[in-house]
Amino acid sequence: MTRIGKAAAAALILLLILVGALISRKPGSGGTSSEKSFTEAEQAARYPFSQLTPREKALYRTLYAGIESYQDTIRLPHTYSDKEYERVYLLLTMQEPQFFYVDKVYELSEKMDSAVIHYLFGQEQAESIRGQIDAQAERILSRISSAQTEAQKLLMLHDLIAERCRYSDFLFSDSVYGCLVNGMALCEGYAKTFVYLARKLGMEAMCVTGKSSRDVLHVWNIAKIDGAYYNIDVTWDDDDSYCGCVPHCCFAMPDQLFSDHIADQTAFIPPVCSGTSKTYYQLYGYLLSEPQQLSVNLAGWGRQKNGQVLEFRCANDSVFMQVRDMLQRDPAIGAILRQNGMHDGARILLDSARQIAVVLPESYGNF
Repeated sequence: MTRIGKAAAAALILLLILVGALISRKPGSGGTSSEKSFTEAEQAARYPFSQLTPREKALYRTLYAGIESYQDTIRLPHTYSDKEYERVYLLLTMQEPQFFYVDKVYELSEKMDSAVIHYLFGQEQAESIRGQIDAQAERILSRISSAQTEAQKLLMLHDLIAERCRYSDFLFSDSVYGCLVNGMALCEGYAKTFVYLARKLGMEAMCVTGKSSRDVLHVWNIAKIDGAYYNIDVTWDDDDSYCGCVPHCCFAMPDQLFSDHIADQTAFIPPVCSGTSKTYYQLYGYLLSEPQQLSVNLAGWGRQKNGQVLEFRCANDSVFMQVRDMLQRDPAIGAILRQNGMHDGARILLDSARQIAVVLPESYGNF
């Protein structure tokens, strides 16, 4: 063999070695292309995914599989524009809260046939954190009974997340890690945790991104209860103005009572929420149809609550405005509240968007 022949042979051997190394590369190093195969139940639990085109679904499933196996580089099933990729990538990272270990940073190019994924933690550390998350999740889920209705289960999730978490911009506050392990989260962390736990109960829930009526960026949930969709916002029900109690002003509300939440429809169009029968007030009978019923109902509800937080909803705006004035100015109503361990005036919170009054016991302190 000539010297040139030996060099060519050596180069060929080196090339074969490199190709073999790439083929046998372990998950986490990237370069492979596979798709997550959702079961029928998993797909049914993902309304936003159902809104994608077949091409977009292929991208979603491929990103899912790659991130699940901690790949740094993922070969995509098609070539996508930067806008196509970004839309699906952001949808996935918002709707799959188990991927808490993915960084907010992502890379784009005009034409994308592969994706570079940035991670907050290595695989070993992420799996250790996942164990902490699931330990805390189990503590919450263990308090929920299989005998409860869907509405009761989600109501328990709403309350237990709010009780365990405090609204705060701390480490990982936009994830289930921040909410469940650190006990501190922003709205995105609350919403993702609700989805994470609801899916463990076999229920359909999604994160909705958008703005409040005050033009502030916000994230909340929509969940399916007995075949109908409802809005749920744990963050707004965990407000400091409630002095540590957890009301239900934003649990299982229809769109007509959620006009102060404006969804961004770039990623997907949320389902219409038209159900009204699963609100806390409908479920437990805390409804006021006429202002004249206020004194009698307050007395009865007050005895029932026995010094705990009392909240009720008015039938419409007209009833609400009259009730608001009676709660704030009527001495007879104040006397009824005091008789039941509550205080008139200063400790009454009014949610005009949903026609709800929340009356705090004296033990909850001043605002």
